[in-house]
Amino acid sequence: MAITFNEDEEKKRILDDCEVHHLDRNKENNDLGNLAIVSKEKHKAIHKLWRMIDEWEQTQGPEEKQ
Repeated sequence: MAITFNEDEEKKRILDDCEVHHLDRNKENNDLGNLAIVSKEKHKAIHKLWRMIDEWEQTQGPEEKQ
């Protein structure tokens, strides 16, 4: 989808080093407002952070989550 909206060759070259990130974490939601083009390194870092947050939230009791 990102390539479709970025058809010139320079943008395609840049996109080769990037990935499309789903902002709401739902891979099925391909609405353009939910997509961001980020570097592969940044994308990996975002998902690592999300995993850390998810793990932390699982250790919290109900009173800590409020």
